[in-house]
Amino acid sequence: MARFGMEAGDRGTLETRTTGRGVLQGFFIPRDTPRADTEPSKRLAAGVKVAEVDTSKGVLRIFPTDTRSWDNNFLGPKYQKIVKITLGQSQLGFTSG
Repeated sequence: MARFGMEAGDRGTLETRTTGRGVLQGFFIPRDTPRADTEPSKRLAAGVKVAEVDTSKGVLRIFPTDTRSWDNNFLGPKYQKIVKITLGQSQLGFTSG
């Protein structure tokens, strides 16, 4: 299980889903539910994807996410300039074949 906070489960959990194309996706489910009609509640309703593994393309995508429920950017991108980090097979230490 992914860790969000100092102890596992402090801020939330990871829910995994597999798409019809076989892409494994991880979504952050916060322990603290955002107040209704706020930007964080809209983000949660849309799904807060934090990771995606596409084995057919040999790619891991990481979506850095702000998991601090007390912050104005809760469930939004953790960084202003970095929304997604993509790693290919060679960067992950895998080879095809």
